[in-house]
Amino acid sequence: MRLIGERVHAAGGILLVNDDPAGALLADGLHLGQDDLAACDPAELRARLGDRIIGLSCGTPAEARAVPAALRADYLGVGPIFATGSKADAGGPIGVSGVRAVAATTALPVAAIGGITRANLGRVRESGAVMAAMISSLANAADPAAEARACIAAWNAR
Repeated sequence: MRLIGERVHAAGGILLVNDDPAGALLADGLHLGQDDLAACDPAELRARLGDRIIGLSCGTPAEARAVPAALRADYLGVGPIFATGSKADAGGPIGVSGVRAVAATTALPVAAIGGITRANLGRVRESGAVMAAMISSLANAADPAAEARACIAAWNAR
């Protein structure tokens, strides 16, 4: 994990781990799903991770309103915005309107997740999201680095 973190930092990025509080101690932060949150004490988790980033998946405005204050979440991962094959249990797409509804209920930054490609980044940005999580679009690209640069340019063009 340390080597991955070093490479991510050298490229100007941050390393977040998914669903692994112990692993997050070797990274910049942690992303949790709703089930993961239900299985932990938010205040204890925040104390353990200190100033590391903590993000939480939310798919509805009600989930966004229910984020425990003790968690001191840094962002919400909202989606899936579009259909995705990257995560079998992601649920059905909530669309741009779903992301917009969640973003309207929180002051936290929203990261749109699920089925995001360069072709739909404009719609994602218009949803109220301030960042986009992309897996398949980059992992399946012939040149992932070039695709990442193109996606960043597309996002910044809006």
